[in-house]
Amino acid sequence: VNYASCHDNLSLYDKLVASVYPEEGDFRERKEDLVSMNKLSAAIVLTSQGVPFMMAGEEMARSKDGDENSYKSPIEVNQIDWNDINKYADLNEYYKGLIDIRQTVDLLRDTTGDVANSISYIKDLDDGVIAYTIKGTGNTKAFAAIFNASDKKTTVTLPDGLCLSWVQMADETNAGIRNIREITDSKVTVEPHSSAILVNKSSFDAYKNMVRVRC
Repeated sequence: VNYASCHDNLSLYDKLVASVYPEEGDFRERKEDLVSMNKLSAAIVLTSQGVPFMMAGEEMARSKDGDENSYKSPIEVNQIDWNDINKYADLNEYYKGLIDIRQTVDLLRDTTGDVANSISYIKDLDDGVIAYTIKGTGNTKAFAAIFNASDKKTTVTLPDGLCLSWVQMADETNAGIRNIREITDSKVTVEPHSSAILVNKSSFDAYKNMVRVRC
């Protein structure tokens, strides 16, 4: 089971505030860099092998005002503030898009362990960057994920031989079964604190004829 936050301890957004802005203490202020980090965290969890899990409200930067042991705290601390659905509408849509990707790409829902054992990590990357590819035989023939946790933009070259053309479905702003851009030179540029999720173009083109898996 993969997760970044649950009902115990700090919520994800509170943890980010406490880690990046420890002196400020305003856990309910929207900060764009923290929203980007939240999106990156979600991309890592929802493209990982295994079972993804998330705390209710994580998709709209739920805060408990830094209370990490809130089992006996008042409702004002523990309740979900539904005003955040508007305040963090972009984050909420990003989660929806990632879930749609997971439900569509069969390589992300393997229950046998075969896919996990076939992951190929790309080496010699910038500090704070992880990237891998998967070669598939089902509805997705090639998959790539790049996670840039650094403060600098990075460019990753995908290995030859998997496909001639990639479609990027997630970047620093958007995620979903959408053609954000096509990449034919194998070079993917990823903004700081963000991810890039890609599949081969022929598989992407076939997705529109699929009945989506709902789980």
